[in-house]
Amino acid sequence: MPVGGPRAQLPPYIVEGSPNATRCKTFHCKLADGPMNFMNDQINEWVDGDDEIEIKFATSTIGVVEGKHVDPHLIVTVFY
Repeated sequence: MPVGGPRAQLPPYIVEGSPNATRCKTFHCKLADGPMNFMNDQINEWVDGDDEIEIKFATSTIGVVEGKHVDPHLIVTVFY
């Protein structure tokens, strides 16, 4: 699931062909096979749904996401 509150109304500032990232999107899921597969599907659908997205790089880490329960999550940030 994407992390964060309401999206800011940012102008479309995607520079095609540039090696630099101008935007990022963060996803997270619990550390289990089903949720990780679901997150993979979310990332793939997000990328496939917008022809302007050109992924520059991504990072991943394991961290705690606070909610009903404090569980470790896989956190992936995609820079595009």
